[in-house]
Amino acid sequence: MESGDYKKAKVLIVDDSSFSRGLIHKTLHELGIANPQIEQAGSGEEAIDKMKKTKFDLFVLDIVMSGIDGVAVLREVKNTQSGAKVIMCSGSNANEVVDELIELGIEAFISKPFKATIFKNAFYRAFGIAKEEEMPDYWLAKCHKCDQQMIEVNAIHTVDFVCPNKCMRIGPLPAALIQQAELDADYEKAKQKK
Repeated sequence: MESGDYKKAKVLIVDDSSFSRGLIHKTLHELGIANPQIEQAGSGEEAIDKMKKTKFDLFVLDIVMSGIDGVAVLREVKNTQSGAKVIMCSGSNANEVVDELIELGIEAFISKPFKATIFKNAFYRAFGIAKEEEMPDYWLAKCHKCDQQMIEVNAIHTVDFVCPNKCMRIGPLPAALIQQAELDADYEKAKQKK
């Protein structure tokens, strides 16, 4: 899929929390993804069943689920739909788990709970879309050694960027610094309303 076609992406959200699935669905809709293009699965088993019937362009996966977990679903994605993009969204963010996910080929990792802006930035990065004008905090970090796009690991208060080839790691950086322009814009809007 070309980066300009991202609004046509077929997406599968896999999370055992219907609340989380709903928030992600809403954010995808804000990004221009139409409702019929978004499917949901409440378990790893359901996700694998859906993968047998449909080819997806993007998977948004939770890690911790009973039965088949998100890591097992990720492995299945890479075995059967290797061209698909994967954003992991989970409350479980141990470094060794995140490193394994990067090795398996994710595009981004976001810790729950997260702001919609953080998810949107990860989405744009996954599809290689430049949105600097619309989202001033958005940036594509490239590895200085191999020039690969770095994987964003957002852990609520900090952000790391990790080379998928393990050449380098940037961070942890305070998330407040990464999101400062957004905070400044909100502050200015609040001042104008007074």
